[in-house]
Amino acid sequence: YRRIVESDVGDSFYIRTHFEYEKESPYGLSFNKGEVFRVVDTLYNGKLGSWLAIRIGKNHQEVERGIIPNKN
Repeated sequence: YRRIVESDVGDSFYIRTHFEYEKESPYGLSFNKGEVFRVVDTLYNGKLGSWLAIRIGKNHQEVERGIIPNKN
């Protein structure tokens, strides 16, 4: 576990959203159906229900970081 945390090889995968969402907190991200995110923390703040993710924009650039729900 310690080796995984220190090497930063834990959470890191891509998702495409399948619903629209309006953010509920200042750190949240709103999104539309079909947007792509790289998820970097599936247990944000040690709690289930939110992921820390980075929005992927045009030219595959990481453009915005925030919290998204992992269930609807």
